[in-house]
Amino acid sequence: MSDTVIRKTPKELHEQRARLIASTGLSEEVLRERGEAFQLYPEHQAVWDTVQSIDYLLDGAEPPKSEPCTADTLRSNLLHALDFAQCANLGYATPEQMLDAYDTAHATEQTVDDRQTLAAALSGLETLIVTSSRDWGTYRVDAWIWAVLVGWDCEEDQHNASCSHEALEGVAAAHGWTDDTVAKARRYHDAVRRLTAEAETGGAR
Repeated sequence: MSDTVIRKTPKELHEQRARLIASTGLSEEVLRERGEAFQLYPEHQAVWDTVQSIDYLLDGAEPPKSEPCTADTLRSNLLHALDFAQCANLGYATPEQMLDAYDTAHATEQTVDDRQTLAAALSGLETLIVTSSRDWGTYRVDAWIWAVLVGWDCEEDQHNASCSHEALEGVAAAHGWTDDTVAKARRYHDAVRRLTAEAETGGAR
């Protein structure tokens, strides 16, 4: 074991030393105090003994200058800092599994946040459109915007004489839209309607 350590450069020894200390979940000061007082668990005592051996080999060598950390470097450092026993207590077999679970949860939370932000934005656009004095059926582009964001079909649960059930077909005929275009407009609007519902249930961001 000592042969392997001796072959390492000072920089590698400093890095190994930092990883060993991080693996205990203790600060260097606490590890030192408990080690000198013989109050360490066996696995931490083994780490402390190795750290002392590394310090002997370094013999006062200055730690390498820190360099900007990349995402991969930070993840690697976190893996070394996570204790296997702690991960097991939380239901993870390895530190890698625990970090993967964190990455997945973080990505999911970001996706939900983005969807709620987009939902609020679309809901706001719909409000601006329906409260404007513009005739949204006159021009082809305006009619398409209304079809997607507001919808030409009646969406009331209870219908009355003011409901228009063939408005989209009438707009489509006026602007030369094909059946495929009409189907696409309804599909897009349904997606917008499902998303804007999240602004009401999840709240705007």
